[in-house]
Amino acid sequence: MERTGSRVARLEELCRIDRRSHRPNDISEARLPFVGVENIVGGAGFLDLDSNSRIGIQKSATFRFDDRHVLYAKLRPYLNKVATPDFAGHCSSELIPLLPREGVDRDFLAYLLRRGETVEFAMKSVTGARMPRTDMKVLMSMRVPFPPLGEQRRIAGILSRAARIERLRARAAARLDSFAPALFASMFGDPADNPMGWPEHPFTELLQDGTKYVRRIQRRDYKETGKVPIIDQGISYISGYTNETDGQFDGEFPAIIFGDHTRRFKLIHSIFFLGADGAKLLIPRRSDIDPVFLFAHLTCLSIDDAGYSRHFKFLKKQRLMVPPLRNQIKFRKIFDMAERLAAPVEAASSTASTLTAALMDRLLDGNPAR
Repeated sequence: MERTGSRVARLEELCRIDRRSHRPNDISEARLPFVGVENIVGGAGFLDLDSNSRIGIQKSATFRFDDRHVLYAKLRPYLNKVATPDFAGHCSSELIPLLPREGVDRDFLAYLLRRGETVEFAMKSVTGARMPRTDMKVLMSMRVPFPPLGEQRRIAGILSRAARIERLRARAAARLDSFAPALFASMFGDPADNPMGWPEHPFTELLQDGTKYVRRIQRRDYKETGKVPIIDQGISYISGYTNETDGQFDGEFPAIIFGDHTRRFKLIHSIFFLGADGAKLLIPRRSDIDPVFLFAHLTCLSIDDAGYSRHFKFLKKQRLMVPPLRNQIKFRKIFDMAERLAAPVEAASSTASTLTAALMDRLLDGNPAR
């Protein structure tokens, strides 16, 4: 691909770190929306403010941002969380607001930060074993392609069109998640009032926290890490790195994952790594409980906001309906059929993600001229 006048520069020449503190006592800032790491969809570049977004209740230091900034998550950089907000707010100190310099397109900067080469570079400088963080000083020294502004906008436009296609496919695949609770309610009723009178049992009698059964491994001992999904505290699939605090689970499937920070559940069908930052593995205690039925039941629960990171404690106090196993199996068969029908959409979404990543690498390969 031909590039005119392209050169290579350090990242700090394209942007600067903007750590302006949020002032909760200022009336104009008191009700600004808060964005945490969990609100950024890894690898996708957009914000999900339904992921337990909170307003004006933070006691720890936060940073201000607006629609000029790029938000870069320095915590666990392999999760690849970079976003371009279209509103003003304040964010966790684990998110670094970056302000593009004159002559730098914001979307182009965001794609540079989200590319695989940048993730690789950031991972070489991480500090901390359990919660690795990017060394921002090292990251800002990274050499990146710096074409003229017109070329930046052209590249960003191409990548944005590809990202929109990928996002539409991902949304179509996500509709399966809403199918499970709807089917459950039609077959078993609303768990809130149990209209069909099914027997009820305590959560702790039916499920246990299986996180302790996850086998901890060293990254160097597992060569295929990049091909295995990592489940983070937002229970999103992140293909990338693990570290000494992540663990591999290869027990019985399907498995249920609960994101304590986001109050979301996910049904996992194959080997994965479980991140060390809030996701929990739930395992049935009894043979007369089908995991797919349990997953759908759990997604129907209304988990009160009992305090950030305390949702699992609330969950353990719940009572769950237990219809006969034959009814659970009937539910699973219908659900499995729906999953099979949705498989082509999910495969297309995965292909779109792969193509977008390849296109990003092609356009942002760091070569100043070709």
